[in-house]
Amino acid sequence: MAGEQLYAVDSGVVKQVSTTNDSRTVNPLAGPIGHGKYPVNALAVSVTNTDLAATTNDRTTLIRAPIATGKASALLSGKTELLRPQFTRYGEIWDIGREGGRQRMWMFTADNKRVDIDSPMFKNVTAFKISPDGTRMALVRTY
Repeated sequence: MAGEQLYAVDSGVVKQVSTTNDSRTVNPLAGPIGHGKYPVNALAVSVTNTDLAATTNDRTTLIRAPIATGKASALLSGKTELLRPQFTRYGEIWDIGREGGRQRMWMFTADNKRVDIDSPMFKNVTAFKISPDGTRMALVRTY
């Protein structure tokens, strides 16, 4: 079933975790994302279990990579304080980070078209989550 595979980040490397009743195995993913080329800070997996989104380079870059190949493409770079990215059921990737001293949000369509979102709501956001049906978003903010 989609979305049931477990992934982990260990020392910046993305690994796939397989478990049985008696044991567990942890193996690096194929390609650059599983071999340390991109030092991963935070990770999200698509609902279809086909793609990863990750923040890298001390939360300054957002990448997308197909799980099968691990070959990443940069969606954002030169930002700061990127939060853990979120996938929607439509394959969109959402993230919040800082640009020009202000917190902003970005959304990337399934074919990586970028949409910039600026709102006074994006101030001191420390985490966010998109609802499974994609109609709501929760923001955790500090004051």
